[in-house]
Amino acid sequence: MIAVTYVGGSNGSRNIYWDGKLVAPFSGAVNATPKSSQFNYGESTVFTGRYFEGNIARGSVYNRALTAQEIATLYQAAGQPSPPSPTPMPSMTPTAMPTTSPTPKPTATPTPKPTATPTVKPTMTPTPKPTPTSAPQSLYVSNGNNTIIVYPITANGNAAPSRTIGTPNNGGTANTGVAVDGMGRLYVAEHYYGPSSLPAVLMFARGANGNAAPSTIIQGGNTGLSTPGGLSLDSSNNIYVGNTNSNNSDSVTVYAHGSSGDASPIRTIAGSNTMLNKLTDQHILEGVALDGSGDLAVNSNDSCSSVIAEFAPRANGNVAPTRSFASNGSCAPVATPIGAAFDGRGSLYVADFTKSIIFIYLPSASGGPTSMLTGSKTLINQPTGVAIDRHGDIYVANTGGSSTNTITVYAPGATGNVAPIRTIAGTATGLSSPTFIAIGP
Repeated sequence: MIAVTYVGGSNGSRNIYWDGKLVAPFSGAVNATPKSSQFNYGESTVFTGRYFEGNIARGSVYNRALTAQEIATLYQAAGQPSPPSPTPMPSMTPTAMPTTSPTPKPTATPTPKPTATPTVKPTMTPTPKPTPTSAPQSLYVSNGNNTIIVYPITANGNAAPSRTIGTPNNGGTANTGVAVDGMGRLYVAEHYYGPSSLPAVLMFARGANGNAAPSTIIQGGNTGLSTPGGLSLDSSNNIYVGNTNSNNSDSVTVYAHGSSGDASPIRTIAGSNTMLNKLTDQHILEGVALDGSGDLAVNSNDSCSSVIAEFAPRANGNVAPTRSFASNGSCAPVATPIGAAFDGRGSLYVADFTKSIIFIYLPSASGGPTSMLTGSKTLINQPTGVAIDRHGDIYVANTGGSSTNTITVYAPGATGNVAPIRTIAGTATGLSSPTFIAIGP
């Protein structure tokens, strides 16, 4: 059993208990900030998609810091032995052993060691059915033929998808942005959807397959959706969508978790200070990505006048980005940024379609990329989507013409002209002009 207590303030405390015993005490300044967002067990709030690898039988949250005695009592009440400390052990032995053993045999079981007998070990494996918190991951690909195709995360070669989800629309470009939450629910941005032919965000239940209907649809005049492109989720499953408007008023709209119907966004990033409105009407708001701390990256693709803008967590209104990378009409260094993703360390990866490069920006980068993934060995060819799994493997969707649609996968931290460790390609894969990609349960 693991327990952690927090007492905030300049004279606070943060204590960690293992099996009822204090193992890591701390006294001093403790920042314990109240939160009103969703609370999750077993998933990192810093690194998106990283999960506790094991089983959690049960958990509790209290509105105050428990005392050491209360934690020891909880540990014992859960059917565990008393903490391995010499003081409490005698109290466990006087009544238990004499009543269950004949009088000639008390000396066969030494009184100081009842808690070290084999009866302890079964309690280390919880008897209730545990809930796995490290769900197998899958690769989701937004396909140009109005489908989302799903592969096992280890797919390689001419691998057939494990699922294909149809997302029919009424003309125009179909599904674009795609994201998956920790429960395996799939989110898809649609340029046009349904009888109204209005832009929409669709949510499909976990395991959806075939011509499954979406369980939730965000669509209507109040939503602010306009030719939606990139889509991403924050740690509370709020939905971020990049919108392209014909009047140079591009925006990122944010919808609360659970939104449906003609829902208004809870926040909108738009205006001249955002750098999302570029010089011509050829701009398209493409990749949208969030890191574990809530920093937001947006790719505004405007041919050789493109911008990669990064905003602070919970940015709203006509706000300036915290940092930006612009080509300013020179196509240098970036030309046509499309997909975007953060790795677990906060480095930003951007797929440049025209240059067939994955640009990499460290959190401290300014002015230009820190490194690149490019060259003949990489097999990167007109990349559109990029994603990073919880182990750091890098996934790239390549279009490169109708005959060379591929997903190439690279080892964590790969840069330069390196070969992929896996490549999904072939007639069985179902790949057809893949755009954005995502990884999730």
